[in-house]
Amino acid sequence: QSGRSPLDAEAIPKAELDSLLILTPEKAAETGAASTPTDSAEPVTVRGAGDTVGVAFRRIDDALGDRGGGPVAGLTVIATADTGEGPRDLRALGYCVSQLPRFDCRVTAAIVVEYDGLDGSLSAELAGTATEWRQVEDALLGLADRGSDVGGTLALELTPPAPIPYGGPDWHQFRSVVTNNDPGAVEITVTLAGGGDR
Repeated sequence: QSGRSPLDAEAIPKAELDSLLILTPEKAAETGAASTPTDSAEPVTVRGAGDTVGVAFRRIDDALGDRGGGPVAGLTVIATADTGEGPRDLRALGYCVSQLPRFDCRVTAAIVVEYDGLDGSLSAELAGTATEWRQVEDALLGLADRGSDVGGTLALELTPPAPIPYGGPDWHQFRSVVTNNDPGAVEITVTLAGGGDR
């Protein structure tokens, strides 16, 4: 009947059987009975990290394959500046921004640069939209190129306008762009909408 509220898990054992009305989710929706959110409606994150982009994606594939895939609501890729390579991997990940125009992108950078013959270090912690990042990217990474040692990370948080199917065209474009730019050792996080167990 309309207006009845579902019992929570603790109340069910205490209720009298004759007083219970048991409905399928479909029938509950038809009758207007309120539904209680379940854990499966919560977003689920899957992470894959590796010394190469290929290893990170294989770990993502293994994890998502075990779950049966699911609609992807968000993606994060983090690249790390390796010792002796300067900002190469950070720059490579930055190239991905303009190549993924269908995704809303937020960039977060944490970079520390040391210079031979100078005490101290140059450090920057920045976060903003892709457009804002592009205004400082060349100058910041140019300073890093001149350093004797560079450390830090660059993260891209990518959000599609609506959840995309794992394995669909947008997923393949994302994978292809990151793989082709090859930002070295990365950590990839995939956020599945609504639990992703479908």
